[in-house]
Amino acid sequence: MHQIDQGPGQNDARRTRGRPKGSTSKRRESAPEASTPAPSGYHKPEAAAARIGLTPGTLAKWRCAGTGPAYIRIGGRILYKEADLDAFRDACRVIPGGSS
Repeated sequence: MHQIDQGPGQNDARRTRGRPKGSTSKRRESAPEASTPAPSGYHKPEAAAARIGLTPGTLAKWRCAGTGPAYIRIGGRILYKEADLDAFRDACRVIPGGSS
């Protein structure tokens, strides 16, 4: 059997099925939390992390693991209540020489 050379255009049709390469028509819009401020007494993950001395990535890992401070999820938005952050920070307090 002989193999027929289809030329360079054969793979081009496969590559452009659906959305063409480089197309931006189906990209997600930025999350609304990027421009919407958090309600009074609540913090977005970046501000919450700074408040307790962590990085936003650490908070994200803790959320996935089910640990860390309590948080609220409304839609795709994550918020931390200021009182919960303070309680979490205080619960992590270690008193050297204290009884267990």
